[in-house]
Amino acid sequence: MKHHLISRALLSLSCLGLPVWAQTAPAPAAPSPSPLDSAVVQLQGTVVLPAQQSEVVSMPLAGVVQAVLVSPMSVVKAGQPVARILSPQLADMQREWRAAASQASLARAKAQRDEELFNDGIIAAQRRNESQAQAQTADLAAQERRQALKLAGVAEARLQGSNEPLSPSLDITAPTGGTVLEQIASPGQRLEAGSPLVRLGRADKLAIEFQAPATQLAGLRVGDVLTVEGCNKPARVSAISPQLSSATQNLMARAELTAAENCLRINQFVRLRWQRAKP
Repeated sequence: MKHHLISRALLSLSCLGLPVWAQTAPAPAAPSPSPLDSAVVQLQGTVVLPAQQSEVVSMPLAGVVQAVLVSPMSVVKAGQPVARILSPQLADMQREWRAAASQASLARAKAQRDEELFNDGIIAAQRRNESQAQAQTADLAAQERRQALKLAGVAEARLQGSNEPLSPSLDITAPTGGTVLEQIASPGQRLEAGSPLVRLGRADKLAIEFQAPATQLAGLRVGDVLTVEGCNKPARVSAISPQLSSATQNLMARAELTAAENCLRINQFVRLRWQRAKP
C-alpha cells in the first residue's frame, strides 16, 4: 500500500512536467552582504587635540609656585602671565650678570685707555692687544649671563633697569595664545626646573581619530573627504595607521577639518560618513 502511494505521487509530478528533484531540493541561501556593497560607510570617531596644537608652560628654574594666575578654560594671549614663582637661583643669576657687566665695563675702559697710550707711543702693541682681548672676553661673559636670564623668562624691560634691587620673583608668561586645558601646579608647591605648570591648547585646528574593521575601510586613502555630523565643512583623512589594533583588530585613522569651524569639542564623539569611491 505504501509503495502504491509513492508511485501515485511521482506520477502526479511527472504529469505536471516538473522533475522530482525540483520539489525536494532546499532553496539556496541568500548570499551575505559584503562591506564593499555599500557606497556610503558610517563611522564614529573621537575629537582629539593634535600634539602640535598643545603647549606646556613649565618652570624655567627651580623654585616655589607663589601663585597661579589662570584657571582651566581661561583664554590667554601670548605673553600673558600664567604663574608667579620665587626662585633663589634667579637672584643669584642676576647678581652674576651685574658683576659680569661691571667687569666688562671696566675692561672696555682699560682697553680704550691702552689704545690711546699705544697711539702716543707710550706702551707696546702687545699690551694694547691684551687689553682688547680681555675686554672682548668680559663682554662675552656678560652677554652669556644676560642671555641666561632672558631664557629664564626675565623681561627685557627688567634687564634694562640694572639699578633695580635683586628679586627672586618671576612671572611666567604664555609663549602662545590659547585655552588653559589643565592646571598642573598649585600655589605653594616646590618644583624643579622643567616641571609643568599649565597646559595650553589651540582649538582652531582639531583632529578626529576613528577606527573600524579593515574590510569596512578597504579603499580608504589619505586625502579622502569625510562628512562630519554637525559641521558645515568636511574633514580630510590625514593619516592611516600601518598596523591594526592588537585589542580590537581594527584599522585606525585620523582626519582633520579642512577649515576652522567652531563645531567640535575635544573628546567629543562624532559621526562620520565616507563616500566610497566606485571601483
